[in-house]
Amino acid sequence: MMQRLLAVLHARNLEFLRDRSTLTFTLLLPVLLVIGMGFVFGGPERPLFKVGVLAPRIDRATHPFLSERYVEFIPLPQQAQALQKVRHQQVDLLVDLNAPPRYWVNTDSPKGYIVEKLLLAAEPAASRQPVTGAALRYVDWLFPGILGMNMMFSCLFGVGYVVLRYRKSGFLKRLYATPLTAFEFLGAQVLSRLGLILFVTVVLYFGIGAIISFHNAGSTLLLLLLAIIGALSMIALGLTIAARFSSEELVGTHFPPDPRAGRRARRDAGWVGTGADRTAPAVSRHHYARLPRLRGLVVPLAHRLRSSHLAILQRQHRERLPGDPDGAAGGEPRPHAPLR
Repeated sequence: MMQRLLAVLHARNLEFLRDRSTLTFTLLLPVLLVIGMGFVFGGPERPLFKVGVLAPRIDRATHPFLSERYVEFIPLPQQAQALQKVRHQQVDLLVDLNAPPRYWVNTDSPKGYIVEKLLLAAEPAASRQPVTGAALRYVDWLFPGILGMNMMFSCLFGVGYVVLRYRKSGFLKRLYATPLTAFEFLGAQVLSRLGLILFVTVVLYFGIGAIISFHNAGSTLLLLLLAIIGALSMIALGLTIAARFSSEELVGTHFPPDPRAGRRARRDAGWVGTGADRTAPAVSRHHYARLPRLRGLVVPLAHRLRSSHLAILQRQHRERLPGDPDGAAGGEPRPHAPLR
């Protein structure tokens, strides 16, 4: 028992090590994540407060408050949009330093309370304009991102992995001998995944949105259009990856690490991704086995044995026909008739 287990373990390790694309991705992903996270969250110290200034641009020498440390000053020329940011606590304070100086603060904002003290220390004569409004919760930012990630992974994995499995199992080669065209096959795959993911996303949007009291301030139709465009883009990316790579482990991760690996990937029998004639009529199994362009491709052994067996049976059948001038008496054999 232990020998069999070790044998399978050794074979699996060799299979993984010989898959260069998956091995490269496994080694490079942690390094790229560390570099990317360090680049995003690194750098200089981040400001603690955000203050909007009613001006097209900011000159820090015009007022001592503008030289405060750890405060980010953002120019906001439009007062209506600036007040909307204060209501949703996207900025902690809004100031207008022109005479007479005034400022707007959200009475429900903890950071606004502290920044107000800093402003009054530098400008005691500033007039206060209170503003009320609910802050954007963390779940309001998280919920759309979770829905987007769910759509992305469902579109990539649901289409790319299925097409790759069809390629490796020889299912696409069987479809090539049917009247179904590549456009019809891919169209059905795209529409099926698009309909399913939109249905699931709509159910999650309204279901979870009702539980967490999520509010959409924009257009619902525009949001639906954006979801359709994004889903189609992810489906197209999944099909592209599945057509260029032959590793199920690599396609399952959806991130091809080596651009050159696509040139080494095995191509299928001209039905998807090889530029074959999509309008070619259906052919019989006999003609399909004799197509010259299939030479050199890796065809399952069972298909080759079946083709050889059928050829032998046809030859024996012709030799037994009485009065056949092309039978056992000699002569050139007639072309094979398609099998019914």
